[in-house]
Amino acid sequence: MMVTLMSDFTNFSLFPALRYEAIDQYDITFHVVAARLTYDINIEEKKGQAHLSLSAKQASLNYGDAHYHDPVRSNVKYESDLAPYKPKTDVIINATAFAPQGKLTHCFPVAVKIGDKIKTLRIHAPRRWVFYPTGWLLEYEKPINQLDILYDYASGGWHEMDDKTHVSPSNPLGIGWYPGEYLKQCKKTSLPAPQIDSDDAPVTRISELIMPEGFGFFGRSWSRRIEWAGTYDDVWKNERHPYLPQDFNFNYWCGAHPSLQITLPSEDNISVELWGLLPADENPHQSISFSIPVETLFTLNKSKLGLSLTKDMQLDTIVIDMWARKVFCTYRIALAELFQPQEIQLRYIAAENRMAQKVLAAEMSKDGTSASYVPVPPSLNNKR
Repeated sequence: MMVTLMSDFTNFSLFPALRYEAIDQYDITFHVVAARLTYDINIEEKKGQAHLSLSAKQASLNYGDAHYHDPVRSNVKYESDLAPYKPKTDVIINATAFAPQGKLTHCFPVAVKIGDKIKTLRIHAPRRWVFYPTGWLLEYEKPINQLDILYDYASGGWHEMDDKTHVSPSNPLGIGWYPGEYLKQCKKTSLPAPQIDSDDAPVTRISELIMPEGFGFFGRSWSRRIEWAGTYDDVWKNERHPYLPQDFNFNYWCGAHPSLQITLPSEDNISVELWGLLPADENPHQSISFSIPVETLFTLNKSKLGLSLTKDMQLDTIVIDMWARKVFCTYRIALAELFQPQEIQLRYIAAENRMAQKVLAAEMSKDGTSASYVPVPPSLNNKR
């Protein structure tokens, strides 16, 4: 992606925001505004309920990927907010899985529900592939009562042997995948196995490539994501470089696990339920529920042609960080170059002020005499 930061942008909200330009796969320039909102997760002790409140200190936009550890060999904790456009909403949960009642066990489930979508993981104690005459079988080691939900523990791997590297295209960071070529040279009869899978993608064979399971950001180069990036062959190198290939698809910018990419929200709230992501001593049911508000955040766009229009920002990235007890929401909007924007303003209307602002806008629009008149966005006109 080619990005150019722009100066003719006024942020009238209290949230960190940025305007920049991007170029699509047809070499057409468009304008992007991104803003990031930070909420505190306020958990009602012992009740399993929570509510969000805007944080007193708003976190800045992520201008690059933030990794847990080594950028090459560790998961992405927060992906860059400077994507040009996302056709879906990413939902990310950074969390630890806790066993029921904190008891040591060999396997336990955790789950999330986002709107109507439910995703369940199976969390396993450390286990190994053990070789028998009948083949490689899974065996558990000592039980556990918690595990950080990272792709390090999901199916995948990166192995070096005899100057050759074997890398899982599904998840190079993972564990427990061993290709047949590697096994032929490996003299070990016991190898580490994955600790995170699901009923939908269970680990059953040592050399099987399966989609890794988790709640975090999916690697940019992993299969199921890189397939959207287009074709980078000699034709692209000779005729297109450094621009995007023309078969590039903007689904590539969706960084959540494919099962946690949801339709861009059109309602006022997104309901969230989490199971097994709280320790038993904090909540006996180890579950909480809360709603993420879809804010009235929009841009007022003034054109060199003398035109003005409002556009709703789209909530396209939700990061629920249970370690920090925060929710980070990134909103984004794209505006075509054909509009010839002279100035773009970011505006925000709090939920409690929506109706009053809508009434005021209706009154002002009758004569349009006020120079300070700001039209309300389409969402407020049509729904709220």
